[in-house]
Amino acid sequence: MAYLGKITFVWLVIFGSLLAGYALKRSGRVSDPGKASGSIVRFAIRCLIPMVVGFAFWRMDLSNRRIWTLPLFAAALSTIQLFLGIWMADLQGLDRQKKGSFVTCSMVSNVGYPLAGFLCFVLFGEIGFSLTVLYCLYFGPYLYTVTFYAAEHYSSEGRVRIRDSLKKFFTDGIRLFPFLGIVCGLSLNLLGIERPEPITAFNKFLVPMTTAVYLFGIGLTVRFSQMRHYRRECALISVIKFVISPIIGLGMGYLLGYHNIMNGLVLKVVFLESAMPVGISVLMLPALFKLDQDLSNSCWIVTTVLLIPILPILLFILTFL
Repeated sequence: MAYLGKITFVWLVIFGSLLAGYALKRSGRVSDPGKASGSIVRFAIRCLIPMVVGFAFWRMDLSNRRIWTLPLFAAALSTIQLFLGIWMADLQGLDRQKKGSFVTCSMVSNVGYPLAGFLCFVLFGEIGFSLTVLYCLYFGPYLYTVTFYAAEHYSSEGRVRIRDSLKKFFTDGIRLFPFLGIVCGLSLNLLGIERPEPITAFNKFLVPMTTAVYLFGIGLTVRFSQMRHYRRECALISVIKFVISPIIGLGMGYLLGYHNIMNGLVLKVVFLESAMPVGISVLMLPALFKLDQDLSNSCWIVTTVLLIPILPILLFILTFL
C-alpha cells in the first residue's frame, strides 16, 4: 500500500470512527451517550485489545535485548514532557486547576494500541505494532503513579490514593485484560509454539476494527463547545507534542542506537510515538482531582485533529530515517 493510500486509510479509520460516534451523539438517537461509550470502550479493552496484543507478542522477535529498553525510553520521554508542561504552565500564569490539566495533558500521549499502534501497524506491519505494544508497557504503572501524583499536586479538592490506583491496575479486569493478553502471547512465543498462519490474515482485519470500535465509543463523548476559550493552551500543548517531543525523541533514539536495530524500524516507531497527540486518559483526571475538564477536553480534541495535517509531515520525515 503506497504512503498516500496508507494515510487515507488511517484518516478514514481514526477520524471516521470518531466523527461517526460524535454524529450519533448529536442525532439524539442515544439516550445516554456516556453510558453507551463506556460499554463500547470496555468491550474493546476486555475483548478486542487482549487478542490484538496477544497475537502481536506471539510472533514478535525478542532476540535483540535492546528493544526491552523501549518502556524505559517512553517513561523518560513522558517525564521530559512533564517538566516542559510545568515550565510552560508557569509562563502562562495559569491558576491551579488549569495548570493541573495543562501539565497532565503535556505528559500523557496517545501512545497506545488504538492510535499509535494502529498507525505503526498500517505503516510497518505486525512487527511495528508489536514494538508499540512493548513501548506501552510503561504506561499503566506510570499513569497511576507519576501522572496521578502530578494531578493530585494541583488538585483543588479531589484525593485518590495512588497506591490503591496502582493496585487496581493489577487487579481490575478492564486494566488487567490487555496485560493478560501480553502474558499469553509472550508465553506462547517463549515456548516456541508457532502461530497459525490464518491469524496473520485475521489480524489485518482485527487491528483496524479494534481501533474503529474504540474510537467510535470515544466519539460519543466528544464536546467541542469550550475549545475557543483555550486557544493559547492548545497551541502550546501542540508545540510540545508535535515539535519539541519528536525532536527530543529522535535524539534519544539515536543516542540509544535504535537506528541500528531492525534496519532502523525501532527508531521510526519511537519517532512516531514521540509525536502522538494528547492521550484519552487525561479526560478522567479532572473528574478525579477537580481539575479543568474543558481545558483537558480541548487539548485532546485539538491535538487529535491536528494529526490530520501533521501525519503527512511525519511520514515525509520517516523517509529520511
